[in-house]
Amino acid sequence: MTFGDRVRQRREALGLTRTALGLMVWPEEPGPRAGYVVHVERNDAAAPWELVRLCVALDCSADWLLGLTDERPPALAPIAVLPVDPEADAAFDRADAARPLRRRATSRPPE
Repeated sequence: MTFGDRVRQRREALGLTRTALGLMVWPEEPGPRAGYVVHVERNDAAAPWELVRLCVALDCSADWLLGLTDERPPALAPIAVLPVDPEADAAFDRADAARPLRRRATSRPPE
């Protein structure tokens, strides 16, 4: 079982949506956070500091997430998550779409 599989398994066991987990792990990031969780669950990327935050949010050890132990984390009651406000989600999506793309430092300035 991969790191991403374990993240997904634990998230589902706790009854968390990707958005809820994203809010717990990346609270400082603007806009929708479910995409970040998708990347982690697909094993695309996870920085060391994200591992610590994922362990806290998922209430499990880094050893278990990394596959160093098969000792399962304790079963907990699902976490109560506030319902997602569709209007707020849409506003985040619009703001994210309106934000200009970041240019690489090596690219030329716009003319």
